[in-house]
Amino acid sequence: MMINSRSDISDTDTAAAKAARSDRWKAVPFLVLMFCSGLPLNYRLEPSRTLSVADVAELSQAATSSENAMSSIPFVMFLGGLYLCAAWMLAKTPKTVGALLVRQWPLVLLMLYVAASIAWSYHPEKVISNTVHSFGALFVAMAAAIHYRHQPHMFARHLSLVLGINMAIHLAATMVLPSYTIDWQDRMHGLTTHPNTLGAMAFTTVWVNVVVLICDKASKFYLRLFFVVLGVVAMVGADSVTSMMTTMATVLSIYLINRLQKIGVGRKFYFTVFGLLTIVTLVIITIGSTFDFSGLFSLFGRDANLTGRTDVWADAFKAIAEHPLLGWSFDDHAYLIAQGMPYTSYHNGILDVAVSGGLLSLALIGALFLTWGLDFTKASRVSGLIAPLSASFFIGYQIHNLTEASLIAPRGQMWEIFLVLLLLGTCRRPPQIKTQDSEKSAFSSTLKFSKMPNAINPVASVIPLKK
Repeated sequence: MMINSRSDISDTDTAAAKAARSDRWKAVPFLVLMFCSGLPLNYRLEPSRTLSVADVAELSQAATSSENAMSSIPFVMFLGGLYLCAAWMLAKTPKTVGALLVRQWPLVLLMLYVAASIAWSYHPEKVISNTVHSFGALFVAMAAAIHYRHQPHMFARHLSLVLGINMAIHLAATMVLPSYTIDWQDRMHGLTTHPNTLGAMAFTTVWVNVVVLICDKASKFYLRLFFVVLGVVAMVGADSVTSMMTTMATVLSIYLINRLQKIGVGRKFYFTVFGLLTIVTLVIITIGSTFDFSGLFSLFGRDANLTGRTDVWADAFKAIAEHPLLGWSFDDHAYLIAQGMPYTSYHNGILDVAVSGGLLSLALIGALFLTWGLDFTKASRVSGLIAPLSASFFIGYQIHNLTEASLIAPRGQMWEIFLVLLLLGTCRRPPQIKTQDSEKSAFSSTLKFSKMPNAINPVASVIPLKK
């Protein structure tokens, strides 16, 4: 609907400006959480030492013990403060919150299902802890999405800066404290607890900064390029093959999506590609063991069983077979670890969720991904404006979860970013963008952040452009 009269423009300007002022601080909890990614706030740095299988099992037991949930009172208070701050901000916009929750109903059901699993958990206190973190992460992500709905392009700018600085801190610590930040296998882990964690953070750093470099010509080119280099250095230093493969695929997808939008490829093409990728992924997970991929894996420094992951996946299938419908509950596999499981996850996001929540949780995850995709078909939603950002992350996120587990991980960086992109995409477009593009297909125009409204004035950016 076009705005024709001057009085209508004035009323819309006033409402949009008021909404922008009301939401201007809502992204702070999310940015603080991202800045603290991997920092030793709830654990102490320990000198590197050789780890045996027994040591790994002992660490797994400690990571999921009841005492570990409250091992750092200041850290619990820090997270609780962020959660409460986000919840307090959301309380001021109940209608917007309600609309987002209705549009993303699978996410609401998934969070409630996590909480309900306390009924069949062997360690209910762990489920309670994960429920609190799950809803806290949801509050933080929703507050950030409501903030960035006025200026969708600013999400990439802010996140690229915060993650770049965070990565610089980890690399600086590696140079200053090598005995604490490089493990016994000469793999860099920075201030995190594991090289794969640093690798995953390096992936998100490279991803968002590459998006800014390609799609945001108005941003500082050399600063973002520097952050990309930091991410690559951390990834190589961590020797995280999963992160390397994920990053290469994601960077390629950013370029391809950006180019395809320029030539006006329709949404049917994207859904066809998405469907094929989904089918291929499921096939690889279910019957991949019957094929010999050793030649392909050796190119990336992996052996035929993916550094023991295929054995872990076999254990996951056994656990799923015992409780196929509801799973073992979302208690961080505490009972299974107590029975001798020597690792904290099953190194595959889908299998990890299936062990915890059974087939019902997989159905909810599938519905969640479907609602994310359907938002791209609605011209009134933000999804189409952030396609290279959101779609490329989704692709990388799924690839990463083939050999790692970061789905429904409320204390994980990648899950939090996914929630923000999911909720931001389902928001309605800002007035000035809606009036110009509402009749176009979600994929009919090229995303160029630099061509979007004023990035400095948060009020001016939500005022409709006059003819």
